[in-house]
Amino acid sequence: MSRALRIALGLGLLLTPAAPAVAETVVERVGAAIRQHLASEAKQPLRAVELPALHGFEQAGAGPVEVAVSTRPGQAIEGRVPVRVVLRREGRELKRAIVHAHVRVDVAVFVAARALPRGHVVQSGDVVRAVRDASKVRPGAVTSPDAVVGSRLRVALRAGRVWEARFVERVPVVARGQTVALQFESGALRIEGRGRVRENGHAGDLVQVTPLGSLRTVAGRVDAAGVVHVGR
Repeated sequence: MSRALRIALGLGLLLTPAAPAVAETVVERVGAAIRQHLASEAKQPLRAVELPALHGFEQAGAGPVEVAVSTRPGQAIEGRVPVRVVLRREGRELKRAIVHAHVRVDVAVFVAARALPRGHVVQSGDVVRAVRDASKVRPGAVTSPDAVVGSRLRVALRAGRVWEARFVERVPVVARGQTVALQFESGALRIEGRGRVRENGHAGDLVQVTPLGSLRTVAGRVDAAGVVHVGR
């Protein structure tokens, strides 16, 4: 052993050669291309993209491969999304397939803050903001608490259930047989009185009402305070 080699061994200068960088596989390139395409097509940031096992793409073999991915024009990038994948080498098509990706997009929704019984009149504290997977939010989910606050529940709701417009019905402001305040209006003239409502009415509804002491029935429009305006 030479003197130089003994010195090198003593100093620990003989190093093992660096491991060669592992080239990205075709399967990895396909997965990366799908995720990049979906992210570029989505209208909002993606929370997660789940892909199935990409069997068959490894059959492209060694050598440079061009990976092209696409989705249908106007395709919603959420839930189960079909993605077309084409592999080519030097212009020659090697493989064409449809990969179904599951895309999770989070959206802001409004949910029940607690369990609520049927018939409950919804209060502002019953509605809280939350985040849900968009693919699991049904059509009809409300976009504002105003859509349900003040309404009456048609069904019982469990805590955390996303609010939908179909769960509620408007509460009548006046009820049939109820005595209400009347305002007769004609130009600058306004006369106040009392009358008995002939039917249920919500704010904005036109209802039939009989003024007290009269046999004549007139039509009036109900306001949010339960006053019926005749001649407005």
